[in-house]
Amino acid sequence: MKLRSIYPMIMVPLLSLIIIGTVLWAYLSPFTHATFQDGRVLLPSSMEKYTSKSHVLAKAASGQQIALAVGLSLRNQAELTAYLQEITTPHSPLYHHYLNAATFAALYGPLPSSEAAVMSYLRSQGFRITATYPNHLVVDAQGTVAQAEQTFQTQINNYQEADGKRFFANASAPSLPGTLAP
Repeated sequence: MKLRSIYPMIMVPLLSLIIIGTVLWAYLSPFTHATFQDGRVLLPSSMEKYTSKSHVLAKAASGQQIALAVGLSLRNQAELTAYLQEITTPHSPLYHHYLNAATFAALYGPLPSSEAAVMSYLRSQGFRITATYPNHLVVDAQGTVAQAEQTFQTQINNYQEADGKRFFANASAPSLPGTLAP
């Protein structure tokens, strides 16, 4: 009789822990959600909020010229978050002590080597680099729709908004090789 009453008290929590642990592991695993089988990583995209309210007119012409601005990730995110908290907290010794552009770039901006890797990849895909910036945050490039679709593994469509305005945009989130995405 005691064995029956203890059994649920031990097994139910144990099974619950196993299930919760499995779900957390699957959710937090670096191999879920964003990585394709070929090693590509999905990039964040906000285009769906525009394209979902618009009508697809047609696939963009593959030879159409396109200008891209590729943004690079900031470094030292945890330190940057802490710094931002300090400069906005009134009793902090760093309150309102802002960094100049050169110091910000040195501490938190992408490394020149990261910028060079992005430029090299874009050139290897047929793009022409049109501009770079001292802070290494953006690489501007020009190419064709076909090159962009191949490079970022997404389709580019022409859309029309309800008010008649026309634009072109990627139909899904773009991706990059896993080695380049960070």
